[in-house]
Amino acid sequence: MKKVIDLRSDTVTKPCKKMLQAIMNATVGDDYYREDQTTSELEKYCANYFGTEAALFIITGTMANQVALRCHTSPGDEVIADRYSHIVYYCAAAAADLGKISFNILDAKKGIITVNDILTAQSTRYRSNLTSYPKLIWIENTINHYAGKVYPLDELKTINSFSRKNGLKIHMDGARLLNACVTGGIHPREYIKYTDSAIFSFSKALGAPAGSILLGKKNFINCARMYQKWYGGGLHQSGILASSCLFAIQNNLNQISKDHENAKLLAKLSTKSIAEDILVDSPETNIVMFDLGKLRTPSEAFISLAKERGVLLYKWSNSIVRAVTHQDISETDIFAAAQVINQIFKSEI
Repeated sequence: MKKVIDLRSDTVTKPCKKMLQAIMNATVGDDYYREDQTTSELEKYCANYFGTEAALFIITGTMANQVALRCHTSPGDEVIADRYSHIVYYCAAAAADLGKISFNILDAKKGIITVNDILTAQSTRYRSNLTSYPKLIWIENTINHYAGKVYPLDELKTINSFSRKNGLKIHMDGARLLNACVTGGIHPREYIKYTDSAIFSFSKALGAPAGSILLGKKNFINCARMYQKWYGGGLHQSGILASSCLFAIQNNLNQISKDHENAKLLAKLSTKSIAEDILVDSPETNIVMFDLGKLRTPSEAFISLAKERGVLLYKWSNSIVRAVTHQDISETDIFAAAQVINQIFKSEI
């Protein structure tokens, strides 16, 4: 049977044998009562690794972001975010329902929010007792919509200085933060120290089956524990999952650079038959975005044609298709996938 090459996301990875063994050997307790030893070990390890006072293991990145949003804001507060950030593009309805917040949506160049963007967002809205006021700046790193673009550390430093002077908080949706750090040669602590909170997802670059970590000061994490339980995230023997995350962050960091190499290779090989540039942007990390606007075929049809040939891709929009490299994808898979994508490009130009 021909192998299916799954490039829909880096969340599709399967645990390796060593990770499964770590899960089997996990020391567990009831984490609702904070008695799960493995979960506590993971939280302490991550607080130290990322350089924060405390950390909280949360089952998904979506929940971790919503919990952070709730801790930083009150109903009616304004959150400044880019139009294509995950919290807006996918989770705006949840944020409106759970946090009762208002988004001030930016069109930042390639998703990289700057101080000028924030100043524009603040000044173009009328302010009075009838309106909301900004409380939180939402940064994404890497930036999914723009082919996994790395958010510049220097820009974050500038925003941090601005936010301190203007009473604003900064949250970083760092689901793929370690991808950004590997590309830039920057330790994650360097990013985290310029935020008030951040998340990282083990189920993406590091290949764990589930789980994210929420990072911040002790008071913030204490608040987060309350909302985690409110939202149904108070787990019991969570060490079964936490053990896979601990294994992932201690053993799988070296794979990230290979994923980046494979993404660049896929982008190069897949566009050989295209005279015009069809990439949304050159991949900096592990995401490749194809803009099909110049083809006769919309995203769904393109994805269907690829699936028939054994390659799974993700519909990002009606005209954009995403491919994500990960630990279960080899260089051989990349050559095979690129051949399929090229065949479709040739037939659809």
